[in-house]
Amino acid sequence: MARKFKSNRKYDYKEGSGKKKKIILIVLAVVLVLAIAIAAALLLLGGSETPTETTFTIQSLPEKTAYYVGDVPDWSGLEVALTTPEGNTVILKPNNCAFSGFNSSAPTQNQVITVQYKEYTTTFTISILDPADKPVDKQFTGKMSFKTLPKTNYKVGESLSIEGGVLLMEYADGSKEEMALTEYMLDGFLIDGNLVSSFVTTKAGKFTVQVSYLEDAKWAYAYYEITVTN
Repeated sequence: MARKFKSNRKYDYKEGSGKKKKIILIVLAVVLVLAIAIAAALLLLGGSETPTETTFTIQSLPEKTAYYVGDVPDWSGLEVALTTPEGNTVILKPNNCAFSGFNSSAPTQNQVITVQYKEYTTTFTISILDPADKPVDKQFTGKMSFKTLPKTNYKVGESLSIEGGVLLMEYADGSKEEMALTEYMLDGFLIDGNLVSSFVTTKAGKFTVQVSYLEDAKWAYAYYEITVTN
């Protein structure tokens, strides 16, 4: 006859519960570490991607975006950013770009101007206003003069520079407003009374440069002299 032994050891429920908690905590810790590792790997992969296209965007709008009927375009102040897939950015000025879309023959809002550099294009908008809406005392008189002359001394072969040139524009109310000389205002040289549309000095001597500006359907002209030496 087999004897039955009665165990005097009691099961420690608290001890068993503690072990389970430890196992759960270890599992959670492992899962958390794996999750962090996966997230870091995804972030690394995502950060290693580089742009696949060159972007061409307006960095700064021109100083003038509102014109009156008959005005000529002035893109001074425009800056366009060309960013390559490698992250290199070049800031382009108006003389680096070609423009299309300008038409000041009639009033219009949100006229789209297209800026192009090589195969890249971007746009911005301007407004063409009716001169009749301009206060009479603020209408342009068609007179202007130089406040500060641009560069006047050159060597043969140098191109005309507008740097430092400032004009004074006269208005019907007697006021005068300063305007920086732009490349669009340069007409060329006056030689023997004839205008020669050239902007490069080709020989030594003294020459007169003609500058023109159109506002409120009125043309204004100003002149300055340069000296060219060998």
